[in-house]
Amino acid sequence: MTPPADDTAAHKRAFLTQLGVQIPSGKEVYDSIMGNIEPELVTENLTTLDEPYADESAEDRKARYQRYTEAFAEYRKQFTQWAGNLRQAVKTFRRSVVTASETKSRADDEIAIAALEAQM
Repeated sequence: MTPPADDTAAHKRAFLTQLGVQIPSGKEVYDSIMGNIEPELVTENLTTLDEPYADESAEDRKARYQRYTEAFAEYRKQFTQWAGNLRQAVKTFRRSVVTASETKSRADDEIAIAALEAQM
């Protein structure tokens, strides 16, 4: 199976899906990380976020916004770690595929050489 000639994200995702690789969407990644940090800030809550706080004082709002600022800082930290772990997992997988391919190629070569030697 060859990679798509069209280099768009949608085509890349479709190609990876054909290979059986499931990549989470940006929303899934964001919600997964942020849900553990500040559940109020997951995507499904963003459009109604201020409704429960309609009567909050300016001081309480400032404290809530500070909490959100800290949550986004923690999100950035955790996302960076997640992306680094993903990058490392891909590198490790790629190395194992190359190693397996080289091992198979060597074995095929040895079989071919043995067959040629047997014919001599």
